Amino acid sequence: MTALNNEYDTVRSRAKRRFPDHKLDVVFPVCLPVYELRLRVIEMAEHDLSTSARFILQLSNLDVAQPAEISRLLGLPNNYVTSAAAELLNDGLVVQRPDSGIEITDKGREVLNSGGRSLRPRNRHPRVPYDYLTRKVVDIDTARLLDREVVRKDGLFIVPAKPRRPRLSNLRIDEVKNYDRVRTGQRTPTEILEIADIKNIWLRYRDDVVLAKLDDPRSGKPTFAAYGAHRYLEEESAAIQRLVDSGVDLVPEEFKTDSYARRMSSVSASPKEASLISDIDEIHGEVVEKDLAVAEAKADHGTTQSAQERANLAKRIKDLETQKLNLENRLAKHENELNELTSGQTRLIKTEEHRSVLIQAIDKASSELT
Repeated sequence: MTALNNEYDTVRSRAKRRFPDHKLDVVFPVCLPVYELRLRVIEMAEHDLSTSARFILQLSNLDVAQPAEISRLLGLPNNYVTSAAAELLNDGLVVQRPDSGIEITDKGREVLNSGGRSLRPRNRHPRVPYDYLTRKVVDIDTARLLDREVVRKDGLFIVPAKPRRPRLSNLRIDEVKNYDRVRTGQRTPTEILEIADIKNIWLRYRDDVVLAKLDDPRSGKPTFAAYGAHRYLEEESAAIQRLVDSGVDLVPEEFKTDSYARRMSSVSASPKEASLISDIDEIHGEVVEKDLAVAEAKADHGTTQSAQERANLAKRIKDLETQKLNLENRLAKHENELNELTSGQTRLIKTEEHRSVLIQAIDKASSELT
């Protein structure tokens, strides 16, 4: 429970920094609907030539072209030679000449140089999580998704959305490639050629999201911010806000009573607290900058045709993500220290917050001094 409270305190702190002119109302965990899809994809995979095909390819590279001569040299029956030659023709490693002989291609020579390994299309059936709210493949492990029975048993709050079953046209091949590459450790994201079919669809739920409800003092309308692993989820937040604006109630009943409300009071900060908050703001800004740098590098990596540049960008992305992780660890450490120091109740009031904080103080005042 303590770890959970610390997580909520961190989300509160970050939500207040992101929405300084809003009043934080309540923070609570949610389960978001996610479709787990079992796809049929066509990909290029390494294939080893049969022994007879490899020997025939070697002979064709030595200008031994006629099937009868190949059969005599290898001591193989004609039907073995014909079958192996058909394998080579099908893979484009040899071509048939007008005199019925075979001739090796440039691709065939490359295969010989690689020890008889060639690339061939094949079917594979990976599983990917598709987020109904953002309409994208999300970067989470399908093994961590919850079944509805588990959600009900644990009494978890499900966002009351009505997800529509995704179609093949909703899937972007680059998202599937990148997800598959990360999850399977493939070298490049280009091995999948086509998403051929959706074989199975399961409605599951992700339970790693915390929602912060904030009230806008100007409009009086609620604003919802979604956080996963303390990170602000911009697209999920926008999608959830659209649900709220359409009239969906996203606050569990138990959080609507005063006894469960988790409001924060703004009080003066000590020098140590002010120093911590200043460090937190500075590190948070650096995290945002690293996020942007990673996104730009990934965009460049996906568009460049240069192998050397892709390799350099891949190294840069790895370095940036390591730097970002180190910054996030420092940020979490500072925020935990601040929460322990103040029990989550003290924070520095920024200049742009003065008016809203003063109005809140007047509203809560029980006496008047003239």
